Amino acid sequence: MLNLKSFMSDRVAIDLGTANTRLYVQNEGIVIDEPSVVAVDLAIKPAGRVVAVGFEASSMLGKAPEHIRVIRPVRYGAITDIDAACAMLSRFIHKARSRSRFSRFQAVIAVPAGISQIESHAVIEAAEAAGASRIQLLESTLAAALGADLPIGEPVCSMVVDIGGGTTEVAVMSLSGIVASRSTRVAGDQMNMAIKNYIRRRFDLLIGDSWAERAKTSVANACPQSDENATIEIRGRDVTSGIPKVILIDTHDIWEAMSDQINAIVQTARSVLEEIPPELSADVIDRGFLLTGGGALMTNLGLYLSTQLGIPAVIPVDPLSTVLLGAAGAMNAMTDFSSHIIAGCSRAARNIRPALV
Repeated sequence: MLNLKSFMSDRVAIDLGTANTRLYVQNEGIVIDEPSVVAVDLAIKPAGRVVAVGFEASSMLGKAPEHIRVIRPVRYGAITDIDAACAMLSRFIHKARSRSRFSRFQAVIAVPAGISQIESHAVIEAAEAAGASRIQLLESTLAAALGADLPIGEPVCSMVVDIGGGTTEVAVMSLSGIVASRSTRVAGDQMNMAIKNYIRRRFDLLIGDSWAERAKTSVANACPQSDENATIEIRGRDVTSGIPKVILIDTHDIWEAMSDQINAIVQTARSVLEEIPPELSADVIDRGFLLTGGGALMTNLGLYLSTQLGIPAVIPVDPLSTVLLGAAGAMNAMTDFSSHIIAGCSRAARNIRPALV
């Protein structure tokens, strides 16, 4: 008996993020969730050879010898190194194939709402090089709304604030379309840079990205007036003496370092709210906004944004996977990604659950 599945292309949803790349394979679940990092050995001519991607490459950041170049090919939500992105995506696809045993595949890729035509072509080129036979791009804020099962096809307001590694995307949608949106490059990476600059300025200590990220995820609190004041040891190199040094920083230090970035996100959200019709403004007061992405994991950030904007925040159970699960729901529900059919995707997204292998 013929196996009809062998004549069909499997479907793969991809969230090609600045910080992490995630892959969802139809009927399998989330099979890849690794850092968007590539390590290339420059000693191998003519163009070098990829020696590691994902977790393995990420462990080399700041530690590799001169002939090993560690690259983050996605910056601010856009592909900045096409060759590295193609190699990284190909490795991830190969790893997913070895687990799920698929060959030909169609891809749905979540991209920032403000992506340019050049950036779109770069994403498509990377996916084609990885073996995709058909590629559809879906705006990340729409994907997040689908992943959270928001009723974007109805005549009510659905608002999304997606704080990723490279960009923060804010959008208000209704009747299957985006009414107003803004994208800013103030996000997780910029918060890390602010922490690094603050620690150098105040403590004369140079630290790497990994220590800044650790401080942010461990002790950051968007409402520092609370009684809780956590501390963390930070290791780096003393600016004056040049020798290793350990300092102790607390929640208030991290808030002082990042407050400008967080308030810039508040201003981005306000600018979107100022553009929407009064009828939708009434909806957003009642329904609130979805806070997703890695930034949603920061302690009390939802509370801070809610207080500043005057509307409630809703945080999904797994804010890191909301965009990918929405793309997976769209993938399972559609063969054509025209705007009039997006409304039906939320029904499919309800049945999507993470299945990290």
